[in-house]
Parts: sequence; structure tokens; C-alpha cells
Amino acid sequence: MPESGQRDPDRRKRKISVTDRNIHRFLGREKYTYQMANPAPETGIVRGLAWTSVGGDTLQIEVNMMPGSGELLLTGQMGDVMKESAQAGISYIRSISRNYGIADDFFEKHDVHVHIPEGAVPKDGPSAGITMATAILSAVTETKVRADLAMTGEITLRGKSPAYRRAQRETSGSEERGHPDRACAKGKCAGCGRTVV
Repeated sequence: MPESGQRDPDRRKRKISVTDRNIHRFLGREKYTYQMANPAPETGIVRGLAWTSVGGDTLQIEVNMMPGSGELLLTGQMGDVMKESAQAGISYIRSISRNYGIADDFFEKHDVHVHIPEGAVPKDGPSAGITMATAILSAVTETKVRADLAMTGEITLRGKSPAYRRAQRETSGSEERGHPDRACAKGKCAGCGRTVV
């Protein structure tokens, strides 16, 4: 047996390769996962900013339009405040629909499905209204929204964005997830370039 501090000459050196496929054997399961920004702009998909107990994060809002009877479907892990944000967003969009060339009976003949696909952790808070409204308007008008953009801010029935104080905490996770640009709900929409009043 070798003296303390010396190597055991019988012990063979092994070369270990760590890859994406075997890293979990060395580090264990991932404790946190997050979704990166989409690679290209898409219709009806917008990233929002969220605050969590461990810092800022982003969440994807997806909207699909389909023939129907005017129903608003809300799925995913949304809390009551986020459900109300979606309802306020669609009400505002309906009130300005003529500005975008949307037929008067469009919302009577189509269902709107708003979904937050990420994880089983309920999402809630007063900051997703502008993101949901942008995703809905994008889906209705078939206008793509920049994939490198994440936004935050509530929306009123008149399209206004109330004062908002958590934006700095929410934006802390956006850049590392591929969203270098962030937009708050006032003025020109950085996603589609249209003016939000």
C-alpha cells in the first residue's frame, strides 16, 4: 500500500468522455429546465416574461384560431389572473378589430385557443396581458412575431398598460434564453411593429 499522498501504482488511469447523452450519470437529473427562444418568427406564438422565486424566466404563449362559435379556450397551467388577462386581451382586440381589417363576424365564427404549454407549475401574475393580446392578434391577422422578443405588462380593456414595477426581476432570465429584446406594453409593439395605444 502506498504512503499517504502517493498514487497507487496498481490503479489504472481511465479516460472519461462526458457528452450530452451521459452527463446525467455524473451530475444527476436536471433540476431546472427552460425553453430557449424559437429559432424563427411564428404566427400566434409569443414569449412572455415571468418572475419566479429563483429569478426571471420566460414562458411561451401559444394561440390557435379555428372555425367555431366564438369560444375562448384557456389551457395550460394558468392562474385566475392570467385567465383574466387573456379575456381582457381578446376584448381589446375585438374592440379594435376593424383597424386590422378583421371581419365584424370573425369572432362569432372562430374559436380562440390560448395555451401555455410549459410544465406543471401554475403560472400567474399581473404581467401577461400584453403577451397574450399580441399572440391573439398575431394568430387572428396571421402576422408573425419576432422569436427573439419577450414582453411583459398587463393590458386594460382600452389597450393601456398600467404602471408596472416587476419588469427588472422578470427580464433577468430573458437574455440567457435567447431573448435579447424585451418590450413593455406601451407605444409601438416591438413584436409586429404595430402601435399599441
